[in-house]
Amino acid sequence: MRTFARITVNLALLIGTAAVIGWATTLKAYHDASPHMRMGIVIGIAAAAFIVAWIVLSKVIPAKKKTAQRTSYPYAATAKRR
Repeated sequence: MRTFARITVNLALLIGTAAVIGWATTLKAYHDASPHMRMGIVIGIAAAAFIVAWIVLSKVIPAKKKTAQRTSYPYAATAKRR
């Protein structure tokens, strides 16, 4: 279930990024900009999408459940008395 959720979020973010880049390339300001600025706009949108995906996938839907850390010292546990 966790894998399906991560794949769904990845696809949604990919489609959203493509839609935003497609929308940005239709603007008059984009066509009037220099070639370097055009590249910067596309890279900026892609970088923002990557950061959002990283935050969502690492904090909201982690890859694994966190497990309790085990102590490296075997005698750290309290002794049971009879």
